Amino acid sequence: MWDLPLTIGCTIHRRRLLTPQQVLQIELTGHDVAPVPIGEPLATLENYTHQALTTGTVTLPGRRVHAGVWFRLLRCLLDELTLSTAALRKQSAAPLAQVWEAAELSHRAGMRMWQPYERLPWHRQEDLLTTAALALDLVAHGRIRARGTLAPLLVTPAPDRVYPGDAPVRTRARLPEPRDLRRTAQFAALVEELEVAVRTDPETARQVLGFLIHNDPSPGNLLLERELLIRKSGMPPHFVHTRTEVERLLVFYGHEPEQISAVLDEFTRETRRFAGPAANLFIPDDLAQLRARLMQ
Repeated sequence: MWDLPLTIGCTIHRRRLLTPQQVLQIELTGHDVAPVPIGEPLATLENYTHQALTTGTVTLPGRRVHAGVWFRLLRCLLDELTLSTAALRKQSAAPLAQVWEAAELSHRAGMRMWQPYERLPWHRQEDLLTTAALALDLVAHGRIRARGTLAPLLVTPAPDRVYPGDAPVRTRARLPEPRDLRRTAQFAALVEELEVAVRTDPETARQVLGFLIHNDPSPGNLLLERELLIRKSGMPPHFVHTRTEVERLLVFYGHEPEQISAVLDEFTRETRRFAGPAANLFIPDDLAQLRARLMQ
């Protein structure tokens, strides 16, 4: 992975990587390798890439996204940094010039003629990654404004209403029937009842999330709907887990992946009396039962 022009340093130890030629040169001179730390904002960019490569998702300031979205965003940003300001409109050229001025590096990483990022020598790729990290930091702190469909991912959303809390009791609510959706007053009361229930009862939270993703059970929509339930309805994040998250938790607890997969299949067949996306959503009680089975 370190041979790909995606990172400048080790994302675990936060130290700058060395090429084999640099290591050989140091060894021939008889000196010890002196680690060079990676500072901010470059460390934040490297952490995003590390998340994408190791977990398949990236937690950006706006929300969590699939790794493919992150790499597409990063690739677009690197490409935009190589553009000439003379060929851009004023509203696009101004922030681009501001980024390079703040980076204190040669504009366009010293390129005179445009070339795709993948064909550039490493020292220019390194300058582009460094400047990309700075650009993301400027956007996150509101010093420049990002545009485009992926721009909202780079800034922290405005604070939502903070839910004051409920009594520590579980409130079970029924899911809506088709006839309820046609009655405004009943529907409003039902939504309010469900908002209370998803904050106190994991089983209701699972059913509501399953209902919301019924027509689009894709991983991206699942993450989006769950984040909305957490932020806007106050659902505790640990109330509902996907199968992938449960597998990772059980591996963290020391169980073997092959055994986990077999037990999960058996558990789902025995306990799920419903079909659809909700069948692969798990609550804390499910996790406790799975751990008990694995320890037998």
